[in-house]
Amino acid sequence: MSRTSAVPDLIDALVAHAAARPNLSSVIVSDGELISLDPGYRFMVGVARPDSLSPISVAQSDQSWVLATATGRDENGSVTCSVYGMSGGNELKIVRDEVFRIAGEIQSMLRENGAPSVRQSVPGLRSTSYTGQVLEQVLDEDGSYVLLTFRIEFTARI
Repeated sequence: MSRTSAVPDLIDALVAHAAARPNLSSVIVSDGELISLDPGYRFMVGVARPDSLSPISVAQSDQSWVLATATGRDENGSVTCSVYGMSGGNELKIVRDEVFRIAGEIQSMLRENGAPSVRQSVPGLRSTSYTGQVLEQVLDEDGSYVLLTFRIEFTARI
């Protein structure tokens, strides 16, 4: 657990809870980039642009010192995530629909309040939201590729 920022705890919770979801059992969940040419689906936490050769910002946050004391800080920020799907055929719609189903499962995971949940796993986490969604897709002679990138925004008291 980090008291410098909620970001490391949130990344850990996203990876752990996504990997444990029965509706994502066929999805490879990773902390960071995990792209291969093998068909399948991946949920990647902390990935803005897979296969990039240079570092890319994958999380950001701002902190404010409440009442000018060192006893607590409020933090607002976001973690960038990606859902990637690939098929060796020309089923672009099928791949896109599955990528959005996976993203919907992540949204459901963020809305849960009871234990175990993302909110319960990150000390001081007050809220999360899903935003900044970008869809990219390619259909070529090698198959169908779909990438959905989004940000999970948060507020926390650290």
